[in-house]
Amino acid sequence: MLALFMHKIWVQHFSTGMIKWSHKKGLMGSETMAKKSEWTTTEGLILIGGWARSGLTDEQIADNMGINVRTLYRWKKEEKLICQALKKNKEVADYQVENALFGEALAGNVTAQIFWLKNRRPDRWRDKVSADAAVKFESDGFVEALKETAEKVFDEHRGEVDE
Repeated sequence: MLALFMHKIWVQHFSTGMIKWSHKKGLMGSETMAKKSEWTTTEGLILIGGWARSGLTDEQIADNMGINVRTLYRWKKEEKLICQALKKNKEVADYQVENALFGEALAGNVTAQIFWLKNRRPDRWRDKVSADAAVKFESDGFVEALKETAEKVFDEHRGEVDE
């Protein structure tokens, strides 16, 4: 499905439903470049926010915008609207995942319970390694003997040239 948006061509990916920038030539046959001013419009910010809320990374969002991720990082510093759209919508996605994890933990998913407790109550649930439980390595002489043998073999063949 093609859609004209801000004089650019956008392609809706059929399997994911995500709208993505097409790096092909525009309707008029000229190569189009993404401009920061186009992304600070209401429509642009809605797209950026939607991608962030869907869990896309900055790299994926930049790709969808038709820009390099370094450009997106610069725009985030320069444009408060872009920065806020990304931050606010990423927080929404994070809260959704938190709530889903919490729900799974309450429903009896042991892995979710362990993950939750280790992160929320590390003082009581972290994997501890105490000094008493530390395993001490005691050499039985094997490593030293192996090292000596290797050195002898090396010394015996030093100077030999493969022909």
